[in-house]
Amino acid sequence: MSKYGTLSDGDGQMVVLSIGRDLHMSCSLEDGKATLLLEKCDEGELKKISDDGDMDRFLFFKRTVGVSQNSFESVKCRGWLISTSWEEESKPLEMCEVDSANRLTCFKLN
Repeated sequence: MSKYGTLSDGDGQMVVLSIGRDLHMSCSLEDGKATLLLEKCDEGELKKISDDGDMDRFLFFKRTVGVSQNSFESVKCRGWLISTSWEEESKPLEMCEVDSANRLTCFKLN
């Protein structure tokens, strides 16, 4: 996870979620539903995110919830959070709407 810029706004700190140097989580709206993807993207391109492009799909608002938990809301798809099943550990991460039942949206970071 890397911070995007140095300022935090009222919505939380904007971050890019990465695996290694060139794989990054992204979120886009398809048929009215937000989809979480893992995309290959050069790190240099992420330094040029602006309002007029589609690169905001890589940004998430990181918010602290409680003492040690964090939630991640898509900047591009407001109201959609990274989530996982509360029933089974082996289920993949997905996006869910803020008020979705049966989804965990808070994570502890190590």
